[in-house]
Amino acid sequence: MHEWFSAEFAVDGRTGTDYTICSHTGSGFPEAWFQVDLKDYFSLKSVKIYYRNDSKLNWPPYRFRQFYLDVSNSSASVPSTSQRIRCHKDETEEPDVPPAVIDIPCKHTARYIIVGTSYDAPEDNPIEGAILEICEIEVYECDDSGIGRNCSEKCSINCKGQLCNNVTGTCTNGCETGFFKEACNEHCNPGCYKGCNIVTGYCDNGCVAGKFGTNCHENCGSGCLSKSCARINGNCSCANGWKGDKCTGKK
Repeated sequence: MHEWFSAEFAVDGRTGTDYTICSHTGSGFPEAWFQVDLKDYFSLKSVKIYYRNDSKLNWPPYRFRQFYLDVSNSSASVPSTSQRIRCHKDETEEPDVPPAVIDIPCKHTARYIIVGTSYDAPEDNPIEGAILEICEIEVYECDDSGIGRNCSEKCSINCKGQLCNNVTGTCTNGCETGFFKEACNEHCNPGCYKGCNIVTGYCDNGCVAGKFGTNCHENCGSGCLSKSCARINGNCSCANGWKGDKCTGKK
């Protein structure tokens, strides 16, 4: 295969349609396909394809007719296609050709982007078989307006800056004060001073005045001087008229 036709050319960031920057599958096969592995699952918004459209050689996107765009959680090399979701199927018939640059809505969560075709263009006879000449594929995630499988959900207002993973909803910038857990959907104990640990819910900064205990959920004794006590055991210095380690008894 000529170096110009390398598969890497479809994901190298060059958004043109000249054949010198396009990938090119081999000839003689009943089906041609190209796959992008995102290496993880993403909540997608759209896929933009740049296809060969060479005016210098008078070569419109003949071979782009009847192409399909699938997304999947399984590689295209896996025989079963049960994991695939079809986002688009081109229905262009000869002599018309599809647009060389096409932006396809595809709101699904997936790891693999698959472009394929079984169309054998008559214009390239005597070459036989389906061929793809993809110059670039751009994959877009959900924008700031949504997350989730159909980009229809929102990051929790408890996520700091309302920033989160657009698939799982996990807050990526920590939690607003007073909340914890991955999606910041649990309340810190109100006795925590300046919020709590966003993973454990532990009051890392101590307790507000008048509270003690592991999660600052217990009240200091009524007779504690300045209404404050030791964080762990609640012991305190007593005001006049009170006695005991926690100043709960009257003299």
